[in-house]
Amino acid sequence: MEITRYALVNFSMGRALVVESDGSWWTLETELDAVNGPVRAEQGLHLGMWLQPAECQTLDPGVPPYEDIKARMLLESRLVRAVLCWCLALDPKQDEHERREAAALLNERLADDEVYARFRDFILVSSFPPDASAHDAPFTGRAAVILELVLKKLGLKSVPSTP
Repeated sequence: MEITRYALVNFSMGRALVVESDGSWWTLETELDAVNGPVRAEQGLHLGMWLQPAECQTLDPGVPPYEDIKARMLLESRLVRAVLCWCLALDPKQDEHERREAAALLNERLADDEVYARFRDFILVSSFPPDASAHDAPFTGRAAVILELVLKKLGLKSVPSTP
């Protein structure tokens, strides 16, 4: 029986393990300083801690150096991080500095048109957290546009934008 190549991908963490047909491994990460490539067995990679397999999807990775899967991982991890920033910026329990920092990071993530479109579509079909505070949410730019769309969908008045 021939073993085919497959990848275990954790999109929220931006990590993947590719298992080659010969049994060798490749690790892929979306972090800027990550070293992507073959892994020697003697390196002792602790896959359970590094990959969190319970959150993984199994996919066909394509061919080395796996640029397609790395691009998808990057998009998905930016989307997950954008959602986290959105939630933090709307959380009135967070201090103002943390909320502003989350809103600024959100705008950085939303600079990518594909991330913006997918994030907007996701947020518009999601429920608005009941304890979220839109009134003092420190959104600007594209994040503020999405907040206005959400508020309009909910039939609420717009909130003053933050400078």
